Amino acid sequence: MIGTRNGDAAVAEAGAERGAVLLKNEGGALPITPADLSRGVAVTGGTAEHLVAAPFDEAATGVAGRIAVGPLDRLKVLSGRPGAVSYSPANDATGRAVPPAALSTSSASVTGYLDRSRDGAPAVREATIDYSRTSRRGQLAGGSYTWTGFVHVPVEDVYTFRFQVGAGAGTEKHATVSFTLDGGPARTLTPAASIYHGHYYGSRGVPVSPTVAGHVEAGLENLECRAGNAPGDAPAPPGGAPAVPPNPCPARLSAGDHAITVHLEAPGATSFRFAYSRAAGDLADAAADARGKAVAIVFASDDRVKVVTNQASPGPVSDASLPVARLPAAQEALIEAVAAANPRTVVVLNTGLPVIVPWIDKVSAVLELWNAGQEGGTATARLLLGAANPSGHTPYTWPLEGTDTIYAYPEPAGGLYPGAPAGPHPERLNGLPGGASAATQGIYVGYRYYDQLGIPVRFPFGHGLSYTTFRYGGLAVAPQGGGATVTFTVENTGKVTGAAVPQVYVGPGATAPSAVQQAVRALRGFERVELGPGERRSVSITLDPRSFQYWDSASQSWRTAPGPRQIWVGEGLGDLRLSGIVRVDARGPSDGLSRAAVRR
Repeated sequence: MIGTRNGDAAVAEAGAERGAVLLKNEGGALPITPADLSRGVAVTGGTAEHLVAAPFDEAATGVAGRIAVGPLDRLKVLSGRPGAVSYSPANDATGRAVPPAALSTSSASVTGYLDRSRDGAPAVREATIDYSRTSRRGQLAGGSYTWTGFVHVPVEDVYTFRFQVGAGAGTEKHATVSFTLDGGPARTLTPAASIYHGHYYGSRGVPVSPTVAGHVEAGLENLECRAGNAPGDAPAPPGGAPAVPPNPCPARLSAGDHAITVHLEAPGATSFRFAYSRAAGDLADAAADARGKAVAIVFASDDRVKVVTNQASPGPVSDASLPVARLPAAQEALIEAVAAANPRTVVVLNTGLPVIVPWIDKVSAVLELWNAGQEGGTATARLLLGAANPSGHTPYTWPLEGTDTIYAYPEPAGGLYPGAPAGPHPERLNGLPGGASAATQGIYVGYRYYDQLGIPVRFPFGHGLSYTTFRYGGLAVAPQGGGATVTFTVENTGKVTGAAVPQVYVGPGATAPSAVQQAVRALRGFERVELGPGERRSVSITLDPRSFQYWDSASQSWRTAPGPRQIWVGEGLGDLRLSGIVRVDARGPSDGLSRAAVRR
């Protein structure tokens, strides 16, 4: 029930599921079916393992134990076939256990193992270091362990060495790790850097230590040997360089064999894992894992992208100089690599705002989860598996180009209203002296701006797909108290339960003074209608008098423009199913539709 932990969790989960937007679903790529599980599902991307809930200073972070439940873990559990879901770590914080193909006791050839000694006993061969409650080998017994040998690097790449260690929850015994690379003193091991940070608070990141379930054992300390500072590290002093750990690992490793020593002091039974991440190597592995699988899923986010804000910025550079962001380059590269290997690639996005998606034509489906809240892991898995049906519709217009904004788009002269100057308009977003702004766009914000100028968009305002289909019909309009009631039918013509979100838009009044700004189409009402397969329902949406009025500056009052007004009903600005003309007099709509049309 609501008010308890489980009841609140159910509300949070439903919110995440209903708010998720299925932006693209070519060929019915989603949901994942039992037949797909039989052929295998490949998953990659750090936000599969770690949940993007709400990593902001001004957001409630939910119940800590639930925040740690990621989509990958839930996908394995809720599918009922965890072995059918493979995970290839890329752009993540735990990495791949260093495989035998990269380990050697010789710099002349790859032997496939390291030498391991325990408590001074003679060395034995170790093909990989992966001991935990969730691995086949279980935990390591207590003791003093040393592994020596080489890491083989086939081609130069960016490497991060990773160590997950812990005796498990509820114990006060702590294991310690040290690591040398290419000789010399021990390298500095630091807490693993987060894989996602909030837009406005770069120091707030999704926790990645302790580890979460799904890929490795949960509850382990997560360390890494990195080249420099990471988001969340101590900031640079004024005029100085960012903090860098003492004796860090190099930024890149050259091709060849690099000597390593790994030492572990384990007071008792301990989980321990030696792993690595590679910029190019991980992409190749993710693509190889995706090849031949029924479906490949890439999780991506807008981690650390430059997000345009509405906060004034001191100095000569305006926020208006920033385009709408793309995903980080490494994440775009991962999508491209996996999509090239598997034509049925699904991208799961966790973004706070729309992003530019140049890779969209190379993937089959895109599911936007936004910042999904504490039950986002469960919600994501249920949506992918078809246990829940996405019914969200985007509250934003997704532009085609990064400069398609109210401040950067090169407008034609008079494009918004008579006398409007041509060109971009940085004054609309902190582009005036002192970082001030002027709303010279008038009422043309959001979708109204794109409509007025006829700018092509990637996904229009109100867009959202479903795993089922809906048929609209029977449009009627009845005057009501200066406004109107719009009535129509919606039928679920598919095979699964789903929610339609009919939206009602009103066109401009033809008799309004020419100086009055009016939207080409203005959203005036919407409703969420859940329907079972084959179910049909009559829906009524009431439009208030303001839906047919404009502001008259001379009289400082709202006025109604008499004459014909266009009414549209649909699933978004790009999917308008019904339309008709209603007659409006000085008091509002005066009769029903004079003409109606249905788009099948």
